[in-house]
Amino acid sequence: MTRLAGMDGCRGGWVVASSDAAFFNLQVTVVHRLGDIDDALPSRPDVIAVDIPIGLVDTGRRTADLEARRLLSPHRISSVFPAPLRPVIDHMTESGLVAYSDHAAVSEWSRGQAGAGISIQAWGIYPKVMEVDVYMRATRDSRVHEVHPEVCFSAMTENVPMPHPKRTAQGQADRAGLLSEHLGLDLSAIARPRGANSDDLYDALAALWTARRIADRTAKRVPVIFETDSHGLDMAIWY
Repeated sequence: MTRLAGMDGCRGGWVVASSDAAFFNLQVTVVHRLGDIDDALPSRPDVIAVDIPIGLVDTGRRTADLEARRLLSPHRISSVFPAPLRPVIDHMTESGLVAYSDHAAVSEWSRGQAGAGISIQAWGIYPKVMEVDVYMRATRDSRVHEVHPEVCFSAMTENVPMPHPKRTAQGQADRAGLLSEHLGLDLSAIARPRGANSDDLYDALAALWTARRIADRTAKRVPVIFETDSHGLDMAIWY
């Protein structure tokens, strides 16, 4: 039986929503690292959809991010952060810079080497990008696919982006309604795990929905043409 997992970053690490392909036997938990997922779940997932950039360009912007922004125009464009550049993530890995307090040092290095610093808002995803990059380069885990929850939600509404931000009451109500419809789940019966906010849980469930589409080969991706980075990692957002 196919097992699926959707993952989104949260303050406790990663919130993971896992189920079979019919969205039965749903389990929601928090794991510290992506590499912990197999030990944390009762069954090994066949497809893992994770909300984090995978595959990084040396300069400029990834086609995946540019096309995702186009799909989310006009309301949710700002939800697609520019993916970190490969030289910055490699520098972090080599230097062991991962803590929140390392932001100033990494930003200054980026300004000198890549011509631009890193905003404190964008910095929020850098440590997790580094974590997943290290994991993917070491394992080449073909189960893992990059997703963006807002693109997933848009796909549920036939490519109409969510009109309200995800942390607003209306935004959460809209997303809960879509998830209930497309997963056939009563969200009120799903306990939010410690270390995750409601929007983290909803994003993980949206990723789980896309994981099934990847498994049954109905998912789409941007860009359609395969692009890989300098380490051979695919650079695409699935939905």
